Amino acid sequence: MALRFIEKFQKQNPETTACLLIILGQILISVAQAIIKKSEVSVYQYLYQRSTIIIIIIFFTSKDNFYPSGQQYLLILMGFLLASSAPLFFMSLKSISMSEGLVINQMNTIWAQIMALYVFGEIITKTRIRNITICFIGLLLIARPTDIFTSSSHHDHLYGCITGLIASILGASSFVSVRKISTQTSSTIIALYFHVGLIFVGGLGIVFLEIKQEYSMDYIINLITAAIATYLSNIVFYKALKMFPYSKLAPYTYSNVLVSLLIDYFIFNHLPSILSIIGGTIIAISIIMSLRSN
Repeated sequence: MALRFIEKFQKQNPETTACLLIILGQILISVAQAIIKKSEVSVYQYLYQRSTIIIIIIFFTSKDNFYPSGQQYLLILMGFLLASSAPLFFMSLKSISMSEGLVINQMNTIWAQIMALYVFGEIITKTRIRNITICFIGLLLIARPTDIFTSSSHHDHLYGCITGLIASILGASSFVSVRKISTQTSSTIIALYFHVGLIFVGGLGIVFLEIKQEYSMDYIINLITAAIATYLSNIVFYKALKMFPYSKLAPYTYSNVLVSLLIDYFIFNHLPSILSIIGGTIIAISIIMSLRSN
């Protein structure tokens, strides 16, 4: 009954469905990011082992063709670009708060739209520009970029911001490459190639940095939880990305900043400032405006 209703809703409201999938994906990935940030082990170890679990899940649950004809090059390129951005993003979270890291990472929406202009010749409508501008104002209020120069931990903060910025550019290029992949290629296979890339990048980090891997029962539970949350997030995110251009769905990705503010407060005991609360409210209003316009 529920599945029938969902299928009917998706057919009647494809764009709204894509937007809701994006928001759901952002909530799930925020949970996984919080687990990794809280972990004391190496980022490379966590990403390597998490991706291994996800690939095992895909292998036993997916009936899709793992080698779609003529798509391997684009899938490998997309996987490598996104896999390269992931360690940089999580490394940035070691120096800045989760909400600040996500703020900087959300700049991938700006880079993606600029890239899409050249790659696909897409037109950015006034409504999209308005909504993204409103979101960006909210992000600036949350990030408080002037704090970079007044904080006592200026250098660490600056390092985290620059690392996160590079990660956002790499992430945007991978999102643009997804658009070139055939619509016949399922979101599960796209997620599979991303995690294959992560295993490669994570493995290189473990070997060349000579990381000693550590284990505990809490770590294993957190690892499995993060893997499942990431897997589900990847599936719904890439499904939405195949339905509509990333530039059109961009405003909805800002929803993870709202989630991160809550996680910062309840898990990391980081009390949001008045500016952060105002910025989060502005982002929420922008997302609601985007939903209404659809």
